[in-house]
Amino acid sequence: MVFQFFTVTCHALVMCGRVRSTLGADQVAADVPWVNREQYTPRYNASPGASLAVLRVAGPGETSSSGRVVETMRFGLVPSYTDKAAKVDFYRMFNARSETIAEKGVFSRLLQRRRGVVLLNGFYEWAMEKAGASQVKQPYYLHLDGGGGESEGDVLRCAALYDRWKGGDGGVEYVVALMIFIGAFVVFVLVKGPGMDVHIPMVVPKAGGFRKGGGMRGRSASFNV
Repeated sequence: MVFQFFTVTCHALVMCGRVRSTLGADQVAADVPWVNREQYTPRYNASPGASLAVLRVAGPGETSSSGRVVETMRFGLVPSYTDKAAKVDFYRMFNARSETIAEKGVFSRLLQRRRGVVLLNGFYEWAMEKAGASQVKQPYYLHLDGGGGESEGDVLRCAALYDRWKGGDGGVEYVVALMIFIGAFVVFVLVKGPGMDVHIPMVVPKAGGFRKGGGMRGRSASFNV
């Protein structure tokens, strides 16, 4: 798995809190039903609260030859037990760290029954770089290699956990958090000098589970949806 990168203009300074989600229907749901497709809004710089396309297991009454469907969900977890009158903060839990996920009840309760795969073009990360006598955060856009230049490759599939929350108006929101792990971008080792340990999304290959690899430190793991 190869990541291509290039710099972009992005003013957010939240780690893993910005993604590109501009996929078309042929890339997202070519062979599976897409639930709430009309709620999906493509964004080049999607932040918590934005709509994302998420692959999940089909529920009772949902017809799918593969047993899976794509559903539009909001980026940022709101636990199902959250009070209906609560002020929703999508920034509070948009990431679930793999090293503590089994220890935190808000996430561990979802591991067995509400796993999903967020479908993206890519995501943004930031590196501290020198600018004269000071340091600034430089944004980078990472995506699968499209075979040369700055072209994007295949759809980026990121492991996630989702939940279902019912708000005060009676409407139901499906909400999702990206699963992340500590990794080191080799591209920074090769181009920028010292490597950087940062939290990055868990990438899931198209077939089977996923392996924490592709130029990133980490152990192997399985994640099936």
